[in-house]
Amino acid sequence: MRWVTGLFIKIDPIGILKSYVDDLKTNLRKMNRQISQLRAQMHKLKELIINNKKQINTNLAEAGAAKDDNRRNVVILKTRKAGRLKDSNIKLEKLYQKMEVMYRVLSKMYENSEIMLEDISDQVEVKEQERKAIMASHNAMGSAMKILKGDKDKREMFRSCTRGCSGRC
Repeated sequence: MRWVTGLFIKIDPIGILKSYVDDLKTNLRKMNRQISQLRAQMHKLKELIINNKKQINTNLAEAGAAKDDNRRNVVILKTRKAGRLKDSNIKLEKLYQKMEVMYRVLSKMYENSEIMLEDISDQVEVKEQERKAIMASHNAMGSAMKILKGDKDKREMFRSCTRGCSGRC
C-alpha cells in the first residue's frame, strides 16, 4: 500500500524537504528576474526624465527666440509644452523615488532569501545524512534480529540432526 500511495503522493520526508528547497530556488530566480525588470524600468524612467529636461530647455530657448521675433503663438505653445514636461518630470521623479525604495527593499529581501535558502539547504542535507544513518542502523538491527530469531523449520532440522544422526544428515 505504501508503494502505491508513493506513486501519487510524496511520502518520503527528505524528498518533501528537497522539493521545498527546489520551490524556494525557483521563487528566488523569479524574484531576481523581477528585480532586474524593475531596475530596467528605473533606467528607462531616468532616461525619460533626462530627455524631458533637455526638451524643456530647448522649448524655453525656442520660446525666448520667438519672443524676440514677436511670434506670440510660438511663445505660448513652447512655454505650455515646457510647463507640461516640467509637471510630468515632477510626477516621474516621485515615481522614480518610490521605485528606488522598492528596489532597495526587494534587493534586501533577495539577499535575506538567499541566506534563508542556503540555511534550509544545509538543514535538509543534515537531515538526509541523519536519515541515512538511522535507516542503516535500522537495517542492521533487522538483520541481527533475523539471525537471532532464525528460521524455525531450519532450526528444528538442525536440532534433530545434531541429536540423532551423528553427522550423516
